[in-house]
Amino acid sequence: MNRRVWTVAKLNNYISGLIEDDPAFQPQVVVEGNVSLGPKGYSRFSHIYFTLIDPDDPSPDYQKAKLSCAMWKSTVARGGFTYDMKNGDNIRVTGRLEVYGPRSQYQLIATRIENAGLGRLEAQKKALEEELRNKGYFAPEHKKPIPKYITRVGVVTSPTGEAIHDIIRNIQIRNPHIEIFLVPALVQGDEAPESIAGSLMIIDRLGMDVIICGRGGGSPEDLMAFSSREVADAIYNCETPVISAVGHEPDVSISDYVADLRVATPTAAAMQIFEYQKFEEDLNQRRAYLRGQLGHKLMEKELHLRRVKEQVDKGSPKMWLVKTGKELENIEDNLRHLLSARITDRINRVSKYLPYLKSSMKEKTDAASHRVELVAEQLPVSMERKIEDRESRLKLSAQKLEYSSPLKKISDGFAYVEGEHGRITSVKQVARDDSMMVRLRDGIIDSKVTDVKEEDIGSRK
Repeated sequence: MNRRVWTVAKLNNYISGLIEDDPAFQPQVVVEGNVSLGPKGYSRFSHIYFTLIDPDDPSPDYQKAKLSCAMWKSTVARGGFTYDMKNGDNIRVTGRLEVYGPRSQYQLIATRIENAGLGRLEAQKKALEEELRNKGYFAPEHKKPIPKYITRVGVVTSPTGEAIHDIIRNIQIRNPHIEIFLVPALVQGDEAPESIAGSLMIIDRLGMDVIICGRGGGSPEDLMAFSSREVADAIYNCETPVISAVGHEPDVSISDYVADLRVATPTAAAMQIFEYQKFEEDLNQRRAYLRGQLGHKLMEKELHLRRVKEQVDKGSPKMWLVKTGKELENIEDNLRHLLSARITDRINRVSKYLPYLKSSMKEKTDAASHRVELVAEQLPVSMERKIEDRESRLKLSAQKLEYSSPLKKISDGFAYVEGEHGRITSVKQVARDDSMMVRLRDGIIDSKVTDVKEEDIGSRK
């Protein structure tokens, strides 16, 4: 039996033709798998060579199905490379199958490389976006206005990224008097949604005028945290107006829809802060305008007052006041003359009765002097009698005091008994082992009670 003998080149060309003619592989094929890079990785400025491994192949790792892939640097330059690959990542490669003759193997020439999981994430984002839209999260009536004059800005972003530096630098350029408060948060990764939401809730309670929430640009999967339910709920529930500043174009995250204002970048968010120099210029212009208006009003009022004064001066009330003033002066002169005449009359009448008053006063003075002389004669005798009477009373009191004195009784043989609480006059005031002090005429006896015997005084008599 004659068999056809192929050369290697002819066989490769034949197999290449089969692949090119198979409609299943036209115009391109999409292959998904885990990426395996060479030991040197890859460069965005040259050809990229890598291998796709089937993660679902049950064979041992060294026997798993593999597919060699390449992307030419011209394709990389045109933007076909949209995903920063790492060993083990699950990626999706679009391209055409070719047979590489020198090695007699087929390979996939890639025209696009993307994250295989990104499609699922986009689907989840679309579903959440539709749900929140139906709940009214994006409704215009829910949007709070951004204050024109802001003094306190809260920022939720990574403390180490370029976003916070751009925000601080641009705000300070526009207005160095603004207070900036940073509540740091993770902005990518599995823990980022919860971190961003928690930071938003914290800064919402600090009394800010506005909150800037965002980050710099990145790949679509890096920005997925800002399209999470946690972040959307936190922004929606903020009492403080929120500016979403996720630096990416043209895609829009869900936080952009929920926020009260969406800007393209963190720098654009900083530009929402009013410029202090322009504010000061505007304030000076308004001050000058108000001063001009006030001066104009004052001039109008001054002219009006002058006209009113002229009318008052020309009117009859002023003449009436002059006439009334003269009448009052005449009345004042008449009153002065009348008062002077009455005073003169009173002086004359007092002068007429003055001799009688002098005589009467002399008689009264003489009588009083006589009474004083009589009292002066009787006063020594009366005082002597009072002194003798006081001395007699004092002697009687001294005698009574002497008879009632405890010292007198002690000298007659009696004793003065005193305990811890004062004088003792009854056996009921003491008890066994009590201490007592017995005072006699010539000294004091310290004693202790050894026994107490109560005696009926009536039966003793």
